[in-house]
Order: sequence, then C-alpha cells, then structure tokens
Amino acid sequence: LHIYSPPYVECSFVEQTGAKKMIPVAYCTKDIHHYRDEIERNELETDYKFRSMVFADFASFSNLINKYFESGRQKKATDHLEVVKMLSHIHFHPKEWEGRVSPCSSGGYTRALVAFGYKYSVHVLCWKPGQQNVIHDHNGSWSCFKVLTGSLTETIFSVDPTEGGKPKKISDKKVESSEVVQHTADVIHQVSNSDSSTIAYSLHVYSPPLKKCHGYCPDTGKTSWYGCNHHLTKLQ
Repeated sequence: LHIYSPPYVECSFVEQTGAKKMIPVAYCTKDIHHYRDEIERNELETDYKFRSMVFADFASFSNLINKYFESGRQKKATDHLEVVKMLSHIHFHPKEWEGRVSPCSSGGYTRALVAFGYKYSVHVLCWKPGQQNVIHDHNGSWSCFKVLTGSLTETIFSVDPTEGGKPKKISDKKVESSEVVQHTADVIHQVSNSDSSTIAYSLHVYSPPLKKCHGYCPDTGKTSWYGCNHHLTKLQ
C-alpha cells in the first residue's frame, strides 16, 4: 500500500523520440509500449477510463466534458456517446454532490449548476422522497443523466397536436444508482423519486446548455415556459 500527498496520479514518460508526455500512473506498472499507441489514439477515452479507478470531482469531470466539446468531435455526432461513456465510467465521492446541493424543505427537487460552457451545462439534482418535476421537454437540447445515489423513476410522454396536445404516457422506467440514461433533443418526460425514505441525487448534462424549457399541463396539454434555475420555475 502506497500513500502519496499530493495525490500521485500522473508521471512523465519519455518517448523514443525524446518527447515527454504525462500518463496515468495506473498504467506505469504494465508494458508501456502496449499502451502507448492506445493513449495516442484516444487520449480522452484513456483519461476518463483511468478516472474510473479513483473518485473524481466535478471539476475534473468538467474538464473532460469541455475537452470533448472543444475538440470538434461533437460536430460529427448528435448522440454524444463519448459523454455517455464518461458518465458510465466516472465515479464521484458522495461528499462531492452532498456539499453542492441540499434537499429543499418545500417545492420541488433542488438543482445546482456545477459546470457551464458555450456548448454544454452540467447540473446536480437532489430529490427528496416523493418529489418530482413537471412534464417537460428540453427545448432542443440533447441530454443524459446518471443517478449518483438512490433511484429515480422516469416517465416518457408523447404529444400529438392533432389530439389536443395532451401528454400521453408511453413508458415508465426505474433508473437505479450508477445507471446512465440519454435522450435525443425531442424528449418529453417527467422524473420523480418514488422511494418513500431515500434521498436521490443525479447528475445531468445538456447540450446546448439548458436555460429554459416547456412544461406541459397533464390535463389540458397547455405549455408554459419554465426557467431551469434552483427549481423548474414557471416564468411569467
């Protein structure tokens, strides 16, 4: 057992050309020649796979997200599978989310912005037992989320203007801790914590950044604008 302070997570490796590069120390005890091509071929993927071996923080995750969106890869993809892979691999210490958002004593779930860029936003949400948001869309933003602890129930809806626009339930799904869900930009859904005693936390990524969305009245289908702030707040 080796203990380092500050954390010893990278070391300098000298290439045959004489160039130096930083590599994760998790790979240093293995055949570096085997991993060198892999690192060069997909440095970003190597980075987030390495981070799956240790607890990450939101700042590190934000750096990875920013690296992806600024790399130009996202121009070729509408499903952003790289981001889904990141969320699937990376694990966060509970203190990371518990210190950023706390349960709200009234109203709906609590939302906190933890990272923001021109092309994305990342939010951590806290759900008390029984809390849910309104039926809503994402105003044209692609999205994915990961349940950090607890479980959530997601209900998918469709809206047919020829039938009055009233939301029609398509499916229900329980999303357990560590599961990742992604959605296309046209999703209409509702998320709730149906557990009677356990607080749930989740991490959500949107691209473009989600600033406001449409909320749907379940009885009439009437839509209203909602601001994506501390709660989903109906705008006047």
